[in-house]
Amino acid sequence: MEPLNVSDHTIVYATIQAEVVRTKRKTTKVIKRPNWKRCDKNSYQASILKNLHEINIQNLSSSAEEIEKLTNILHMAGKDAIPNYRKQVTSKAIGNETNRNEEIKQANEEEVTLSILKLKTGKSPGADGITAEHLKNMPTELLQYSINIINLIFKEKDAKVKEGVVTPVLKSGKDKIYPENHRGITVTNCFSTLIESIPNDRIEPKLLPQQSKLQRGFTEKSSSLNSAFIVIQSADFYKEILAQLVLLTLDAQKAFDKLDHEILFNKLYHDGITGNIWILLRNMYKNVAVKVKWDNTLSDQFIQRQGVRQGAKRSTILYKRYNNNRLDALDRADIGAKIGNISVVAPTCTLQSDREKFTRGRESDKCLLCETSREDTHHFLITCTALKMERDKHLSVLKSYLKNNTSVGTFDRVEEQGLIVLFILNPSATKFKELFKLKKSICKDIEAITRTLCYSLHIKRTLLNQTKA
Repeated sequence: MEPLNVSDHTIVYATIQAEVVRTKRKTTKVIKRPNWKRCDKNSYQASILKNLHEINIQNLSSSAEEIEKLTNILHMAGKDAIPNYRKQVTSKAIGNETNRNEEIKQANEEEVTLSILKLKTGKSPGADGITAEHLKNMPTELLQYSINIINLIFKEKDAKVKEGVVTPVLKSGKDKIYPENHRGITVTNCFSTLIESIPNDRIEPKLLPQQSKLQRGFTEKSSSLNSAFIVIQSADFYKEILAQLVLLTLDAQKAFDKLDHEILFNKLYHDGITGNIWILLRNMYKNVAVKVKWDNTLSDQFIQRQGVRQGAKRSTILYKRYNNNRLDALDRADIGAKIGNISVVAPTCTLQSDREKFTRGRESDKCLLCETSREDTHHFLITCTALKMERDKHLSVLKSYLKNNTSVGTFDRVEEQGLIVLFILNPSATKFKELFKLKKSICKDIEAITRTLCYSLHIKRTLLNQTKA
């Protein structure tokens, strides 16, 4: 295998038959560093001079012997001049205990049944011809057989069903004669998808707390629309203040295809995915066999050595982890556009409900200001009693504007239909334009008022939280 260059290092591959077993922390004897502050310099130098007379410093033998003599003279002087010189002390290994051979917990009936239920029906089969419907309709007796096979794979730490069929799909609006304008969608064996699903559900809770809050895609209860909303509001704000705003977008071309496996699994290891489950995940991406489907014909099989398979169960989790450092760097840099003191690149108004989700319950979702309810978007914008005065001040402006410029009872109708939060966040939505016959200029004015409301509530919340801290 050709060595893979990463940065200034060269990775060397080797196959070693070994097993590391560590049953307990071992104690060792180490020599304590001399305390030179307690050294009697006169005694030190006198000892050196005394021992120096016993050797011939002119007629030398070999360099190794002479260095040994010099070392002995210095140690003898240190012993004479420094209390407890080179005292041996007992040391115990410190740090987090890592069991590299930790066995993978066996899959149970509940886990496998849930994974089968999550398989999508109506999809093309993999190379083995098995679809999700095959597994969903099998009897209970075959379910137990499947569980036993999965547990055998966990024990062997490798899966032999790593074949995938890649179908090139033309990207929207691109010229089909260029290969780079196609996206390779991989259809894996259905049983392989089932096997991937179980480790995914186990490792994602470990990775989610470390995931950047800027990662919106491929994340449960989140959406890229959140990012789109921030971009729209930023553009509107800079139009209002008549300042130049440059929108820079980065397209990670062939992002899924160019992901390096060695770097990826190094990152996973440092994220706490260790032991035999790490070995299993790595082996499932090693020597993956792929065929290309084109015009109902299949190519010869070849080995995929980089990238994650678009369409495969685990690909999005691995891709998010691979790019997490880039998002963290953007967050730390504190550069780019701002709306007031809120960074557009890394918005800082993180509600407690979000903190609770991203820390997997380590932080409470209760509002730190009123300490009565869960702090979600509705609570923050509408019901938090600690923000009532600030909220009422801006809502009165909004109500007054709607009363004078829209049909009668607009605000009341929004409240009655439970749309007040959506109206504050996006009053230009098609739903409101059609419901209240709002003109473009009216929508723009309403957006300015609601944006000021959100920003003022954010500033007030930040100040109050700082005071409580």
